[in-house]
Amino acid sequence: MKRQAKKDKFSTSEVGALIENLRAEIKPILEDIPDIKKELDGIFEQVGKNSETLGTLEIAVRRSAEKIEINRQLITRVLEELKSKVDRKDFEILKKKVASVTI
Repeated sequence: MKRQAKKDKFSTSEVGALIENLRAEIKPILEDIPDIKKELDGIFEQVGKNSETLGTLEIAVRRSAEKIEINRQLITRVLEELKSKVDRKDFEILKKKVASVTI
């Protein structure tokens, strides 16, 4: 078996063949760059629209939370008033019962 000698230099035709092969492999990638750029531009545009929508939704949620808190406070106040009225009513009934017993 014959050992091949280590080759330190390439011939002009070998370099030319390598360059042509590299060009052939790079050419489809370079041709796709405009389409990739167009697709990326569309993605960036959609991300911008989504960001605006999220901002709008955030404001709406904040407003809804404020309205819910106001309604919660109103309901609490109404419940306290109802409790107070029931207590007064019960007091009046008890007052009448006590009055009828002592008289």
